[in-house]
Amino acid sequence: MLKTGRMRKTMLFAFLPVVLLACSGKEVTPDPTDEARVPVFQIAGEAQGTRYHITYISPNRVNYQPQISEILMHIDQSLSNWVEGSLLRQINDPASVRVEIKDTFHYLSDMFHMSEKVWELTNGDFDPTVMPLVNAWGYGYKEGTLPDKRAVDSMLEFIGLDRFSCIEPSAGTNNRTVFVKKDARAQLDFNAIAQGFSVDVICDFLATNGVKNFLVEIGGEVRCSGKNDAGNDWRIQIDKPVEGSSEHEQMAVVSIRNKAIATSGNYRKVRTVNGRKYSHTIHPKTGFPVMHSLLSVTLVADDCATADAYATAFMVAGPERAKALVTSDLLPDMEAYFIYQDENGTLYTWSTPGMKTMIKEETRMR
Repeated sequence: MLKTGRMRKTMLFAFLPVVLLACSGKEVTPDPTDEARVPVFQIAGEAQGTRYHITYISPNRVNYQPQISEILMHIDQSLSNWVEGSLLRQINDPASVRVEIKDTFHYLSDMFHMSEKVWELTNGDFDPTVMPLVNAWGYGYKEGTLPDKRAVDSMLEFIGLDRFSCIEPSAGTNNRTVFVKKDARAQLDFNAIAQGFSVDVICDFLATNGVKNFLVEIGGEVRCSGKNDAGNDWRIQIDKPVEGSSEHEQMAVVSIRNKAIATSGNYRKVRTVNGRKYSHTIHPKTGFPVMHSLLSVTLVADDCATADAYATAFMVAGPERAKALVTSDLLPDMEAYFIYQDENGTLYTWSTPGMKTMIKEETRMR
């Protein structure tokens, strides 16, 4: 289920009137002496094992990179499995079955409750506890081989978000948030939602500081507000799914405003053993890599965490169940773009009606 590995290849990127910094990590700021120039800021850097790029129009000409860097550091200290001593590492410690969160500034509660909502609505297709299986299949932060059914079944005993509970303090008390594990072997990994969640946190920070026009991208997950400095909606490219490729060949371009967009795909991380291919998307109920025709899911939603999480869940569910859910009354404000292939390897696409109105360019497959 999880989009595994510390770095996820970017599957979306923005067409901006000024080019994003792809590699330098340096900030680009307007000349403060040039009063006629539109005050556009671009900042970029590294966080969560990937890169981020942020473009915003700042009427007060403030460079918010120091504050944004601090926010991303706090998120890592809360939610990262790669940061020594993080709150998540403390919870995942097999010696811990009850962890009291002493930090007053943390993101774990929000992340857990948001994940719990998606887990329930998707009937467990989205499950942040699948990390032991991901490691076992060799797609996590530990070396793994292909496990047999007995090994998989033994791990399924402690997979499921209901193995955890998050106890919130009562209003007006000095109590602290407490995480409880029903099985000491259970572990949490928010990799499939954390980058989208981080995008939302940065967007909220910018909006609170009076910034109305911006684009925030972390690891390929994007959220936009207002318009770019040319006065146009933001344009986002969706990649063509090319197995094993790190290039970004265009499949479609969508135009969005005041929305978030996220993509999950199976095609960049594939293992072939004895002539058989294994995707990196692990089904949390069977414990095995998913096997279906869906290659890529792109979702547009009001917030990026929602788009990020459901994109992953739909990659588990497969095309028919995903179509049924995204067109149901349960997700009324979500639009989708699916890329899948038939047994001959021919690519096909499917879009919700709302997504079709956002698509400005699309590569013809037939």
